[in-house]
Amino acid sequence: MMITGTLVNSDGSHGSIDAEGATYEEARTKLDELLQEGQQLIVIRTDRTSRLSERQRAR
Repeated sequence: MMITGTLVNSDGSHGSIDAEGATYEEARTKLDELLQEGQQLIVIRTDRTSRLSERQRAR
């Protein structure tokens, strides 16, 4: 699963980072590890295409 985090930097600018994991929880842990000091995560988006593929494989 791929997730994208939108963040605010310490200077007020915005950015984004991506993380991938086998599960949402694994991807979220990786996303948190990528945050640098002074950055604040404000939004997390999931890749709906990946989630759909996971559901289809589970059937």
